[in-house]
Amino acid sequence: MPTPDSGNSTGNDPKSSSPGPHKSRSEKGPGSHVIWYILIVAALALTAHMWFLKQTPTVDLTAGEFEKGLEEGKFTDKNVFKLTIGQNFITFQSQPDGEKPAGDEKAEPVKKYSVPLVGSSDIDRARLKELITKNKIVPAYDRPPSEVLSFMGLLGLPILRLALFFFI
Repeated sequence: MPTPDSGNSTGNDPKSSSPGPHKSRSEKGPGSHVIWYILIVAALALTAHMWFLKQTPTVDLTAGEFEKGLEEGKFTDKNVFKLTIGQNFITFQSQPDGEKPAGDEKAEPVKKYSVPLVGSSDIDRARLKELITKNKIVPAYDRPPSEVLSFMGLLGLPILRLALFFFI
């Protein structure tokens, strides 16, 4: 005769027949998800690495080499495109974006150049700008730095602390 305490009239325990407690997925601790976090970060790092490998390398020129090339006609409006004068660098490329060669010619890869201006005086910069305009190259100028990065820097450390506090 079943006891009045049990709601099961057959006397069989409705729980699992194997001994020992079993935890469901929701009862496992946050440590079980660490492997997934590691795999996601590794996949993102691999994607970023592959993307950087696809980028064309930049040829570094000194300010003197660039100035000499402008004076000798090596750098003109025919082979200097997207010239940008920034606070620390002058950057340009050898071909316009998306230009296809005529006929069956194989297109040369686009070469990107970088000229560091760190430590250059205003007189040197003015001389380079004069040579650039003399060679009929249309310069562009860098945008001011974004405020988003400084804002992210201010919020980054507190958010990281909160994440570590709650997940560890």
